[in-house]
Amino acid sequence: DDDSHLEVVDLATGKRRSLGAQTYSGSWSADGASIIHVSSEDSGDQFCQEFDDDCFDSGNVFIANSDGSGRQQVTDTKANEDSPIWSPDGERIVFTSNSVMPRAEAATELYSVRSDGSCLVALTNGAPGSFSPAWVGTESAPSPSCDQPPPPVLAEVQPGPLEPFQPIYWAGSNADGLLLTSAAISFGYDFVYEDCDLNAISCGAATMVFSFPLCFWAGLTPSLYGETGGGPEIRRGATVLRNRNADGYNGLTMLAGRSMSWLLNKGDSGKATQQMLIDNMRLLGRAARPGKDLPPAQIPKQDLRKLKKVERTVKRLGSVRAAAKALGKKKRNLQKTLRFGRRIRALGPIRSFNCRQDVESSAGPSRLPTP
Repeated sequence: DDDSHLEVVDLATGKRRSLGAQTYSGSWSADGASIIHVSSEDSGDQFCQEFDDDCFDSGNVFIANSDGSGRQQVTDTKANEDSPIWSPDGERIVFTSNSVMPRAEAATELYSVRSDGSCLVALTNGAPGSFSPAWVGTESAPSPSCDQPPPPVLAEVQPGPLEPFQPIYWAGSNADGLLLTSAAISFGYDFVYEDCDLNAISCGAATMVFSFPLCFWAGLTPSLYGETGGGPEIRRGATVLRNRNADGYNGLTMLAGRSMSWLLNKGDSGKATQQMLIDNMRLLGRAARPGKDLPPAQIPKQDLRKLKKVERTVKRLGSVRAAAKALGKKKRNLQKTLRFGRRIRALGPIRSFNCRQDVESSAGPSRLPTP
């Protein structure tokens, strides 16, 4: 994609002129005197499909004469601008930009600006993102006030209840200005928050929340509670565990009742964003901001039986190594199980439940409805 560029061709002579490297999204002005386009050459900034690690050079808006000469820059930001079009009178330009979250592709809104780059005004605000602007008719809209605020936010992504595949927790479509951009069903719900209310003071980091009933990943709780690092904490009544960082990501696990939610993001503000999302957590199907604590974590009975078996074997044989050999397990897995036991006991009384009954009363992952 970095090799793409726009050219102006004189149809009479065949003479060609390039508008520069990494140029795209060209559009003629109504009088044919100018070409508006985007260039990402030497931008030094990137935008990404946040959780796929696919990144692209960010672009800025430029204007050139009809023959490709006299190129001038209109925008100069760290965001990705694209799809510029002229107003019919040539006074203003409408384009897309993810300036509210410059590294997130989904945080795209429409903006209007004068051709000299002044009087920038937001035209849209909300999730999902807004793309591909177009003028309708030949009349230009009245010029906006240069100091007008962005429009009220539209938090349009509203996943419906997923019964009887419960419990699922989410942070709402608008979590203190951080907006839900997509929700997809797998073995639970994948919620992606990577847009921001333009009127918010700060929204934090783009975050993915994966929420599912605990029993659908059987045997998971010993591994969660047994990870090395800091012990579990209680927040809003739920158990919160900080995961080890991998590839620069911040990981956090929340256990509430019989459900697990895994929060993943990047950046210095990522951990604070995770705490904010936990403060907004509520059962799927409830849109209102939560006013009370979440239910305390419960432990599947099968995991407690596994714990007791490991503890008895270690006590009887005198070492973790001998117990691992006798049980046909890896030593580090037994160490996690033993750490799981110490940590849940330190939290005080914890309720248990039968996973078999929980799964049999649910639709199960093989019968999930399509999104």
